[in-house]
Amino acid sequence: MELVPSFLYYMKGTKNEKRIEEKHINIISISYPEILVSGDRILLHQVFYNLFENAVKFVDYNGMITIAIDYCDGNIHFFINNSGSGIPKKDLAHVFDRFFKSDYSRSDNPDGVGLGLSIVRKFVNQHHGNITISSEEGRFTEFMLTFPRDFIAE
Repeated sequence: MELVPSFLYYMKGTKNEKRIEEKHINIISISYPEILVSGDRILLHQVFYNLFENAVKFVDYNGMITIAIDYCDGNIHFFINNSGSGIPKKDLAHVFDRFFKSDYSRSDNPDGVGLGLSIVRKFVNQHHGNITISSEEGRFTEFMLTFPRDFIAE
């Protein structure tokens, strides 16, 4: 499975494609090496779909979503960053908790029950990876996934 092209393909024909058009979102895919990965295709699809769906949901109008992949120090690093309101510092430690939802005012679409990021973390961990988040209120939110070298398909 090739990460970024597959990831972007998953958005075609979904509610996210319509939201991208309605919100005039600029999507940037930063130059990345061609990296094929091994793992459970269904679980990985869910990971990347959930992260992208959250980025689309919380990006500001005329905002930007940046997707990047890097390979260094024997690890694969996948980044997804969206401009927008960000996540309050008090909430950052809880975003991966089951049923946790940050302030509804961050979104024009308060759908969901607060399970998506908990599921993402579980599936990333099942692939021996790690997920972290950084955010600055009023500016951005960024998720970074790190997978070990053996995640790369030879």
